[in-house]
Amino acid sequence: MNPRVRRTESARLQMQLGPRLLILLAPICLVGALASVSSAGQLDRFYPATYAPALSDTTGALVVRPARGDTVQVDIIFGEAGGRLSGRVVGPSDEGDPPVGGVIVDAESGAVHVEARTDADGRFEFPALPSGEVSVRIRTDHPHTSGRQYAAEALGPIQVPEGGTAELGDISLHAGGRLRGSVVEALGGSPVLDVQIEAVTESGVVAAVHPPDPTGRFVIGGLEPGSYTVRVAPEEGSRYLTEVLGGGRALDGAEFVLLAGGEEAQLEPIELDLGSEIGGRITTGGLNLVGTPVELRTVDGGDTRTVESADFGFYTFVGVPAGTYVVYVPALRLFYPDATRESEARHLVVGEGDVFTRVDVDGATQEGCPLPPSQRGVVTGFVELDMEQVVSAKLRMTSEADTLEMPLESDQFYTFECIPAGSYRIALLTDGPFLPQYHRKVEDPSRATVFEVDADTTDSVDFEPVRGVTVEGWVRASGGEPVEGAIVRLFDTTLHEVASVLTDGDGRYTIDRTPERWGIEAGSFYVRVDSLFVPGPDLTPVSLPRLAAEPEAPGLVRLTIDLPIAPATIQVERSTDGFGGAEAPVLVLQEDVGGGDGARVSRTDAPVPGVPVWYRLTADDGAQEWTVLAGPVVAPRIAGGLSLQVAPSPWLGTGQVRIALSGRGALGVTGEADGDGRLRLFDVSGRWVAQIPLDPDVSTAVLWSPRDRSGRPLSSGVYYLRWSDPLGRELALSRWLVLR
Repeated sequence: MNPRVRRTESARLQMQLGPRLLILLAPICLVGALASVSSAGQLDRFYPATYAPALSDTTGALVVRPARGDTVQVDIIFGEAGGRLSGRVVGPSDEGDPPVGGVIVDAESGAVHVEARTDADGRFEFPALPSGEVSVRIRTDHPHTSGRQYAAEALGPIQVPEGGTAELGDISLHAGGRLRGSVVEALGGSPVLDVQIEAVTESGVVAAVHPPDPTGRFVIGGLEPGSYTVRVAPEEGSRYLTEVLGGGRALDGAEFVLLAGGEEAQLEPIELDLGSEIGGRITTGGLNLVGTPVELRTVDGGDTRTVESADFGFYTFVGVPAGTYVVYVPALRLFYPDATRESEARHLVVGEGDVFTRVDVDGATQEGCPLPPSQRGVVTGFVELDMEQVVSAKLRMTSEADTLEMPLESDQFYTFECIPAGSYRIALLTDGPFLPQYHRKVEDPSRATVFEVDADTTDSVDFEPVRGVTVEGWVRASGGEPVEGAIVRLFDTTLHEVASVLTDGDGRYTIDRTPERWGIEAGSFYVRVDSLFVPGPDLTPVSLPRLAAEPEAPGLVRLTIDLPIAPATIQVERSTDGFGGAEAPVLVLQEDVGGGDGARVSRTDAPVPGVPVWYRLTADDGAQEWTVLAGPVVAPRIAGGLSLQVAPSPWLGTGQVRIALSGRGALGVTGEADGDGRLRLFDVSGRWVAQIPLDPDVSTAVLWSPRDRSGRPLSSGVYYLRWSDPLGRELALSRWLVLR
């Protein structure tokens, strides 16, 4: 059995001088026995993580500083270290010690976590572990376990000798708790199959996941003593809604069952309700459009589902939860019913079990133009780009109301047609080693030129993208053999991982893109390499930190962080551009989390309501750092029947701004908001920029000379004006654009 190693290795670094930007460094040899690589290219020794040149941390580590367009070559040779661990897993002694196949065996040494499964004879072996103390945990995860379900067993610490093998012998398991039940339709009682059954603890941790059998029945075993509920999660395309034990939709209303060691609980059948259906037909000039994506969007922007139209242009969304939705067809750039802007789209107010038919959209495809001549604009320009160096390239135009894209076929003049009138930023994006470029030839989107598009052709918009940074090289064992499946990581000087790749069969690697996009900005970097086992079909991934971001109360987002290893230091940041642009993220949370085998952290955040945001979790246990993204998520707005309008928008930096307020007596609002409401201005990151004074004698409008809280002029960008009551709850929100 080949376990999967998550962090590893030691090395010597050899950097050679070549025709590109290279750095010369004498080889540094490490003491160690000869390493070997299996025929499948999998390392069979453990290598502790090393920063160039052969250092365990960044103290004194080499920093490479490539300029834009440069290539740095970093060739790495592993040293070696570690030993082996093996054993056999059997069932309870009163049953004759039967071998137990298919259970997961976790081995943990400090920050290193490795997994394997037992074979049919119950045997397991870790051929690569660091020497020293190792803890072992054995657990089951049906349906891989043969026979009964067993409770987890923990062993250790076990001493693994350098270059030797630690043999554990037979390890006996004990029976775990079981939840037995069935899943049926609420109407009719027929079995439901297209769902997953989750056993969830009181702290919200999913302890096991199991599909029902063909009769709708399920058994979830191997549960440790404790309280559990069951959550039924429909698979994608299912007609049913999520249900928890006790008949609710969310865990806070679920019933829990207390299990002792080896105890079984028989549950009442869980009855699933059908979600709503929304369907219609997509046509263009009376012709059916087949295979065309159709989007179902919640009006608060929190969720989007996509299906493709089928025969005769028909489409159907099934299993739709209660809510308010709009339907959008990207190929036609139209909302139902044939509206060009989302503000003009018809809202579908959906209750449970509702059926909406004849939600039809008809219009011209992107080969034509659904806009009348008086409302369509054209942008032309020239792109200077070697198309042979990229997989594809496209132009993207973004306004407050729309995002338009056009693929490029060659590096020549282009014409971007059928553009709704408005204020746009335009960017050239490539699937290749080039940095994104914005008009006028800048890589920073905050410095992009915003220009107006109307019914006339605009000035020419040209692009000449530049190459990003490339780091490449090879990784070999100390005997000279290429190492396949090693992971090479690029860190900036704050130790945030920029990018990573696996070495190929020849041990070579090339890093020229981040997880979000092609192109790496010039800067200062550390290079680190980890040995990594290539997972086989009998392995499961190691648990990783998880971050969930969900709308909670009006104006709030609930952040839930699950850490498989604690103690650890965690940091959560928020962004409105998915961490893909130049916007500085907002720090939401930073703290040290204690605990033993793991921990859960739950906090609330208050972003600008109604605006999609992303969150990024960085978790560091002292030896390894993880980065996890979540989003987009939208904090709900507080319904108040109130509104405000800001004019002019865009504001060009001169003159006063008029803010009109309406609804429920405007400033003289009633109820809990009576008296002392507040008007505040926020930027797109949620930072409080200014507070607008309110005149108690004026109930319908406010005149304001825009300045920030320090009295400085406002910079260009998108802002949000928020009207809240004395309790801090949002009454109304308006978007406002500043151009200077």
